[in-house]
Amino acid sequence: MNIQKELLVYYSKAALCDFALSEKLEKVHTNLCCARDSRVYDTPFSFVYAPYDDKTIARINELVREKKTLGYSRVLVIGIGGSSLGAQALTDALLSGSDTIRVQYADTVDPVESGQLYAQLECFLQNGEQLLLVMVSKTGTTIESLAHFSVFVELLKRYRASSYQQYVVVISTEASVLAAHAHERGYSFLSIPGAIGGRYSVFTAAGLFVLAALGVDIDQLCSGARYILDTHFDQSLVWSSAAKSALCIYQNYCRGAIVLDYFIFSKVCCGIGAWFRQLVGESLGKKSVDGIARHIVPTVSIGSNDLHAVAQLYLGGQPPLFTQFVTFDSYQTDKTIAASEFGQDLSHLTYSALMNVFFDATQRAYDELANPYLHMRVPALTPFYVGQLLQFHMLQVVYLGALLQVNQFDQPQVELYKKYVRESIRRA
Repeated sequence: MNIQKELLVYYSKAALCDFALSEKLEKVHTNLCCARDSRVYDTPFSFVYAPYDDKTIARINELVREKKTLGYSRVLVIGIGGSSLGAQALTDALLSGSDTIRVQYADTVDPVESGQLYAQLECFLQNGEQLLLVMVSKTGTTIESLAHFSVFVELLKRYRASSYQQYVVVISTEASVLAAHAHERGYSFLSIPGAIGGRYSVFTAAGLFVLAALGVDIDQLCSGARYILDTHFDQSLVWSSAAKSALCIYQNYCRGAIVLDYFIFSKVCCGIGAWFRQLVGESLGKKSVDGIARHIVPTVSIGSNDLHAVAQLYLGGQPPLFTQFVTFDSYQTDKTIAASEFGQDLSHLTYSALMNVFFDATQRAYDELANPYLHMRVPALTPFYVGQLLQFHMLQVVYLGALLQVNQFDQPQVELYKKYVRESIRRA
């Protein structure tokens, strides 16, 4: 029997802190444990139950089997923010370069990109190929998504007039106006638990249906998430690397490191960085319960690309920065470098080995300058281990929010710009 490995976390000497776990962490740890064990979606902490929700996972797999009989070869996902960032990050990381069904995302309403996407999909439908349209919106009121849904459903109607409903899947909360619309029109519908925020919803239908429709093994993905949860909840909090890493980030923040850089050494995983940036920005960027404004600024860097872009800033400018490095020990694909035509011979290396050379050199430079960081070492770029990674980060951010004394699940200031959007639309 294979023994599954867990991602490992290492700390630089400059980052080391007092790992005495506080009462704040104990309280949130208890809330998370109770949410997992209750097996219902009744609090924002219930995101930890989603990977165990076999009924929902079975329903998702059943609907995917049903839709595959349509012979779709392309999927259009309509959603923005928490509704799509998780699925997009995982498809980019796990399916890049594979011969799978092609997926495209309609998120913001950029006129040029939206026009190009429309033209591509119209040509696709004209050629008689089949498109699966997936609309993901927790509230059903997100303006960008509603605009895209209206446009692309009409496109489907033009080319599949008698059967277009079969090619539409709506994912929302049961109580939303979008859910009512889906039931009225005969679209397939999957429910998102209302208690779970969008940025914590990647292991609900919001993320899992798209991934399953594209051929990702969601059972392995959820198995990885469960592995992390079981490891962290079935033993004392003192052993929780998610809580300890949050404590390390918090103590370095208190020392002035207000920038939290997510430096991931894999270009296909840049979407995971974007997902983590949203998770941190929306969960932590607010005032604490006692009115103190929290200023953690999440940024994303990609290795080795950004060594040629911002390494001078990080190594020379000494900004108030704490870095969370992420590396992978192995990849599903790799290639040995050919013998050099000129210059240095690299033929003893693979691409992954060379990427690790760049990370090791970066780590040594950070150590020399005493730049604080932690290093998350992921065994492989596979669904099981990426499931671990995303679940780890959700726990980490919830623990960090407890230390900062903020509500990790609301986003009150976001509603301000949305109010003005609605006013402007009414006046237009």
